[in-house]
Amino acid sequence: MSTPAEKKRILAQKVAAINKSFKKTVIASSDKVKNPYFVRRPTGIMELDVNLAGGFPPGVSMISGPDGVGKSHLLYRTMAMHQRIYGEKAAIAIAAVEAPLDHFFMRRLGVVIAVPDEVIEEKNDWRKRHGLPGFTKDEIKELKRQVGTFLDITGATMEQTLMAIIEILSDPTLRENDNQFGLIGIDSLNAMIPQALQATDLDENAMRAAHATCLTRFFAQYYPLSTSLEGDQLYTTILFTQQVRSNSSKASAPPHIAKYLPDFIPAPGAYAAKHGKLIDILLYPGQKKKAAADEEKGGKKETMQKTLGWEIIKGKAGVHEGVTGEVPFDFGSEDFIDLQRTILVSGMRQGIFSERNGLITFISPATGLDSEVIKDIPAQDLIKRMKEDPAFEMEMRHEVLASHKIECRYI
Repeated sequence: MSTPAEKKRILAQKVAAINKSFKKTVIASSDKVKNPYFVRRPTGIMELDVNLAGGFPPGVSMISGPDGVGKSHLLYRTMAMHQRIYGEKAAIAIAAVEAPLDHFFMRRLGVVIAVPDEVIEEKNDWRKRHGLPGFTKDEIKELKRQVGTFLDITGATMEQTLMAIIEILSDPTLRENDNQFGLIGIDSLNAMIPQALQATDLDENAMRAAHATCLTRFFAQYYPLSTSLEGDQLYTTILFTQQVRSNSSKASAPPHIAKYLPDFIPAPGAYAAKHGKLIDILLYPGQKKKAAADEEKGGKKETMQKTLGWEIIKGKAGVHEGVTGEVPFDFGSEDFIDLQRTILVSGMRQGIFSERNGLITFISPATGLDSEVIKDIPAQDLIKRMKEDPAFEMEMRHEVLASHKIECRYI
């Protein structure tokens, strides 16, 4: 019988021989295997980031939901946070499959991308025709400003788009830690057209099969890149959006069968991503708050606020399934969701922020003592400081995460 030392020596020789035969490392001890999941890509919505153990991990995740619920909104928020954290080092790509980039809407959500000259001119002409002042030189300069790298990927087919992403991920130069893309978005899975669909009309089953084939091929090429035991670890987060529709058959099914049927039916080919995706978030619209009827608009009540809800359908990399949450979505505010306020609200729930007479004090989770730096500060002043100082904001975000016993890094 071999001693433990002899056993280790025999195994080491065998592993070395196998790796040599493959001319690359295919077997390694656990202490030689890199783990990317300590890095997270936050959405900016504090409670959601808590549910995500800090944010989306490197790898493939899915943002699902019915039409108009806010899937693209969440994708853009995550991109904006990535720019806010990494600054000029940020590298982002998006496959805007459904429609061309809406530069002004993305900027409203915090994504700092350069707006094309013709788009600025078109908007300027519209402003002047409606009696509004044209853009000033400083405003145009701001519209031309971009933080880091931002690329648009537009392939003629689903195969071309996904292959372009694989090319980015597999390029040795772009695999170096300082050169990697942090975030790649595909908006959306539904709108991607496989080559087989361009030549003929297919029924739904054939369409699902075509999408599934493309995704299966994508993951077959992606897995070796993300799990490779050689070279730099891949830290790119890939976010697909997909539209789901209500399952009409559930309403008409007998109760004993309906309880086993899903509420929503996923996109064509989505099943092919079932095992490849780390996280699947289902977004859903919550309760709406309407304003008083406006006689000038025919007595209609406009929706002023809604609740954006989420449920984690699938969770890996430290994320638990079945977790739900929600956040107010205010149509009247400049950026719809006050991200810094979500930090304050979440922190107050955890007891790291206390409120007395409208003044906020930070309570150290480590010592339980009041902070001398953040003490008796008006809530709006604290929120303003977080908006204006990204480093301070990230410090507060990590404090909230730590209060949930979540450890991660953003850069």
